[in-house]
Amino acid sequence: MNYEDLVRNIVEQNQGYHQALDIVRNNSSGRIWLIGGFIYRGLARELYGTPFCVKDYDFIVDEERTHNLPEGITLERNSFGNPKLIAPEFKIDMVALSKIKFPPLPETPNSIEYFLQGNPFTVQALAYDVDARNLIGEVGQQAIAERMVRVNCWPEAQSLSILRKKSIEELLRTLAESLNFGYQL
Repeated sequence: MNYEDLVRNIVEQNQGYHQALDIVRNNSSGRIWLIGGFIYRGLARELYGTPFCVKDYDFIVDEERTHNLPEGITLERNSFGNPKLIAPEFKIDMVALSKIKFPPLPETPNSIEYFLQGNPFTVQALAYDVDARNLIGEVGQQAIAERMVRVNCWPEAQSLSILRKKSIEELLRTLAESLNFGYQL
């Protein structure tokens, strides 16, 4: 299955994505990757008919700057201190590669591969390069193909468990159920 073509189709048809991307382009420099639920939930909808209504766009950028916000957009900070741009129709989370901190991982920090390795759960280990229009993340693509959510990075899953005050299994189950996938601890 060619997930890259599906993701291209999903983003090209989504007006909110285009508006969000324009805002991110005007408030960052360097490369931009779309990450998060918009990708994996969009793929689950296209492949398996899973309901999909994401009004939240998550981006990783080489460098962020938030001084060129359009009228009507407010700047807040998410729980990690990164910019959260609030528009009437959607929200944008934007994080610079240099601000992504995981426990020691084999990949080099400040790389998209480092981000993919540090995601708590397998289905989240996807990134779409908005300029090259390519999808990366073998682990995430395999999770989508298998319809199975697993832990991708144990230390991050444990941190998320503490932050959300839920067991790792409960977090896995909730995510899997929202996608109509199975899960495996």
